[in-house]
Amino acid sequence: MGYLGRRQVRVCIDVIALFWIAVAFFEFVLLMGYVDDNLTIAVKGLIGFALLVGGLALSASPSMGVGIVLDTWISLEETIDWFTNVFLSFVIILLMNSVVRKFTPFLSSVYITTEIFVMLIGISEESSLRGYLLNLLDNVTGDGGTAIGIIISSAIGSTLHAGIYGARNLTVIATVFGCFLALGYIYASSTRMIKGPFQAEAVPARRISSIMTGHALVNLMAILRGSMI
Repeated sequence: MGYLGRRQVRVCIDVIALFWIAVAFFEFVLLMGYVDDNLTIAVKGLIGFALLVGGLALSASPSMGVGIVLDTWISLEETIDWFTNVFLSFVIILLMNSVVRKFTPFLSSVYITTEIFVMLIGISEESSLRGYLLNLLDNVTGDGGTAIGIIISSAIGSTLHAGIYGARNLTVIATVFGCFLALGYIYASSTRMIKGPFQAEAVPARRISSIMTGHALVNLMAILRGSMI
C-alpha cells in the first residue's frame, strides 16, 4: 500500500499546467504588493497565493498522500481527452451560471473589482482542492472513495468561494457547489497511466491542466461580461 494510500493516484503536471501555475504565481505576488494601497486586493492575492503554493507543495510530497508526475509529452489520445475535459468543464459551469442568472437577474450588475484575481483564483482552487485534496481523500479511502473526495472537496471549495465573494443567496451557493462537483467528476474520470521522465514505470495520475484551463476560461468570460458567480 505504501504512503500514497490504496489507489496511489498522483497529480500530472504538464507544460500547460506549468504555464498556468507560473502566471498565477507571479500575478498573486503582484497583487500582494497592493497592501499599502488596497488591503482587500492584497488579502485576496494572499489567499490565491496560499491556495496555489500550498496545493502544489502538499501534492509534491508523496509522504502527504498524493505525489506529482511531471509529463513532458502528450499523446494524441491524451490530447483528445484534454480538449474534451476543457470543453466539458467550460460548458457545464457556463450552463449552471446561465440558469442562476435567469432566476436572479440582479447578478448581472455585480462587477468584478480585481480582474486578474478573478481569472487566476480558479488555478489556485484547482491546485489545492482537486490536485491535492481530492486525490488525497481518494487515495486514503481507496475503492469507492472517489465520490467522497469529490463531495468533500466541493463542499470546502464552495464554502471558500462564498467566503471570498460573499454568500449572496442559497441559489448561488448551490450552483457553485454543483459546478465544483462537475469539475471534481471530470478530474477524477481523467485518471490515466502516465510515465514521466522521473518514473521507472507508468503510474495512475490525473492531468490537472484541463480543469485549470476550463475554470480559467469561465472566469475570463465572466470578466468580459462584467459579472461573475
